[in-house]
Amino acid sequence: MKKSHLALLALGLLQLPCTVWALKIQTLDLKRHYRFYEGADKTFVGDPYDWSGVARTVDVGKWGAMISPSYFVSANHFHPAAGETFRFYHSNNTNGTYEERIVLSGQKILGASDANSDLWLGKLNAPVSGAVAKYPILRLPNSLSDYPGKTIHVFGRPTDNNQATNSQVRLHMGISKISSVQADSGGSYFSWYTSNAPFGGDTALYAEGGDSGGSSFIVFNGVPTFLGTHYYPNMSSFAPDYISQFNAAMSASGEQVTVIDLDTMPALPQGFSAAFVPGAGVALHWSDIAD
Repeated sequence: MKKSHLALLALGLLQLPCTVWALKIQTLDLKRHYRFYEGADKTFVGDPYDWSGVARTVDVGKWGAMISPSYFVSANHFHPAAGETFRFYHSNNTNGTYEERIVLSGQKILGASDANSDLWLGKLNAPVSGAVAKYPILRLPNSLSDYPGKTIHVFGRPTDNNQATNSQVRLHMGISKISSVQADSGGSYFSWYTSNAPFGGDTALYAEGGDSGGSSFIVFNGVPTFLGTHYYPNMSSFAPDYISQFNAAMSASGEQVTVIDLDTMPALPQGFSAAFVPGAGVALHWSDIAD
């Protein structure tokens, strides 16, 4: 089943030069959904979190999300080539500071027993600075039952005929909820809701060609945590099932993924109305403004 999904996206990507693609967001509103919107009425759905570690390559538009100082994750079927340049904006303002790094190398990440996946781990020519976020991965006890229903922040590109120009600033974000997590011979992946019912608003999302490799996040205790990369209209590879494989691939460089769980102390500031209790679980930990 998963191989057919990948084939469909690959077919769409072949049409990119002559076709307009985008992250489809119901009730699209630039002041809410465009990361770099400049108006005083901006109410970005990604605020107040740090998205400096999510970037696209300059004038090419491949995606990456940093999980350590030197390593990023993209989609295996649509990843940046060696020599492409990422531009990391330190804020949600293109007039602010940024830094650039060049893609050095990368590899496909396989699951347990060499199960397939569409995850690609890339390495930069030099570590990013402390001004660029490196996203942890949230590991909950049961992948199949603990993630569905959680709110996710989903990155994709806007509808634009100039995909190959200034692609590094074309980043839209929508919000949905996870509908299911699945694991089979094709790897581990999750789906999100494509209808606004019963959630309302911009929770109706579809990824299209050009969004491949865009990332999804769960905000946990005030921290965006990396969840996966898109490979089908409402499906993404499920990164929490590949933590050990990421670490093995990065070990020679001395870098590792930061893993957080139900016993991880919340970041500050945070919106809890009760004191943090290690292991207290979902009722307390999901009370911040992202869910």
